[in-house]
Amino acid sequence: MGTKGRQASNLACGSSRNPAALREDTRLLPAYSFHDAAKYLRIPVPTLRSWSVGLGKSAPVFTIDDPARHFLSFMNLVEAHILAGIRRKHGVGLPQVRRALEYVRSKCGVERPLIDQGFQTDGHFLFVEQRERLINASKGGQMAMPDLLPRLDRIDRCSKPACIVWAAFGGRGGDINHLESLSGG
Repeated sequence: MGTKGRQASNLACGSSRNPAALREDTRLLPAYSFHDAAKYLRIPVPTLRSWSVGLGKSAPVFTIDDPARHFLSFMNLVEAHILAGIRRKHGVGLPQVRRALEYVRSKCGVERPLIDQGFQTDGHFLFVEQRERLINASKGGQMAMPDLLPRLDRIDRCSKPACIVWAAFGGRGGDINHLESLSGG
């Protein structure tokens, strides 16, 4: 991964996406109502709404691309899909997810950590690799013991259209490799 697009912190995390290109990215256009997105992703509408606009005193987990009209973009669907996998498949609690995402946003300068940052989990916390060190992002950057690495599961963060199509039409935590090969991924 190159250093282009990283902040001065020079942490080995994040994305090298060009911010100007993101503004023109059609995947960021609001196109999905909460009802439609929840149906495609098999997430209850209140859960999706809570994750994307917050609930009571709880802040959103990710930011929707059309906060005025409350419509979600394709990238928001990808974020919700990945978050659902972290919660359902890996059982990581929402407070730990929130802390990890905030850590990656603030320390790595990553706007969309669910999409642009590789995470690993032990089922309780989210970890990232920085400068060849394992960091517990859910604990604000606490270094993790290297012997923990073989026991961690990598979070699938596929943002290719095939992944969302797969999820929307029946996939639930299974293997998407066959579909990725059909889509050129």
